[in-house]
Amino acid sequence: MAKRLQKALLLLAVAAMLPVSLYGCTGDTGASPSDPPAANTDELPQEKNSVTVGIAQDLDTLDPHKAASAGVSEVLFNLYEGLVKVNAEGGVSGAVASDYTISEDKTVYTFTLREGVTFHNGAPVTMDDVLYSLKRCAGSENDGVPLISAFSDVTDISAVDDTHVAVTLSKPSLEFLYSMTAAIIPQGSGDTIATNPVGTGPFAFQSYTPQESLVAKRYDGYWGTPAYLEEVTFRIISSAETMVMSLKSGVLDMVIHLPNTMAAEVKEGFTVHEDTMKLVQALYLNNAVKPLDDVRVRQAMYYAIDVNEIIEFVCNGAGVATGTSMYPAHTKYFLPELATAYQKNLDKARELLAQA
Repeated sequence: MAKRLQKALLLLAVAAMLPVSLYGCTGDTGASPSDPPAANTDELPQEKNSVTVGIAQDLDTLDPHKAASAGVSEVLFNLYEGLVKVNAEGGVSGAVASDYTISEDKTVYTFTLREGVTFHNGAPVTMDDVLYSLKRCAGSENDGVPLISAFSDVTDISAVDDTHVAVTLSKPSLEFLYSMTAAIIPQGSGDTIATNPVGTGPFAFQSYTPQESLVAKRYDGYWGTPAYLEEVTFRIISSAETMVMSLKSGVLDMVIHLPNTMAAEVKEGFTVHEDTMKLVQALYLNNAVKPLDDVRVRQAMYYAIDVNEIIEFVCNGAGVATGTSMYPAHTKYFLPELATAYQKNLDKARELLAQA
């Protein structure tokens, strides 16, 4: 039991996890055998330095610039990296780029390429690779239509010199930095990247069988701290019930996501880690049309609902009120006090509607 947990926890350390709703459901549950891991990684087992992870969603593409769902991105983030990558605090850290600067008017992002970064085929990452990747994201191979929507504001991508690349936007944006997690791939590989993935991440692609599994092996030439695990198999199991059975039988070492309704079945004998979902599920209102163009009507709607009742009904109580579009994992931007800015008050709601 301990062996599986030790390896599972290390996988979580190298896997990048991926942001207006009234609440964040803690519907994502990760389970692994419950024996405590060794404090020193030197004590981890050597005879089977691999892990099998259950995932519920098949991979609709292995092309990182076309992957749309969070579940697919969670797997591909092990294979690919952008100029920057998301860190555990919800901010960004350098990846293929070692540093970056943002102009005072927030329209020019300049990145310093990291020395010694190589692709899984052993080739060094060059400025040509970076320019090709970013321009592909901006639509160079898609009739000008960006493959990543945030690149629609990009007006220029150019090399300042051999080690610096500048991305210019049509309007100021602080959020664009997160879009620079877009994968850097070899120049000219757009036609083959979906069938022969080549990235710079800690794991290199080995094989993929649709609706069955994806296998990745540790890339020993990784520029950063190398992954401890030698091999990771992502096994695709769409049924939550089958996922739990596979976990209990030892077919799986861990599961990344389980519905919170299944958590009770694995709490005995397994360690369950719960967190808010890293996505936004929203119902947007058109504030330009009546009666929603009156702020008092919108405020009345807020006073008329009980967020905790919604959490209980939708998420079986496993949720966190937010009050904004930021979920708690975005610690840099999440303001918990906004979650209580509006409390259910039907009298206040009626008063505001009468005024409107």
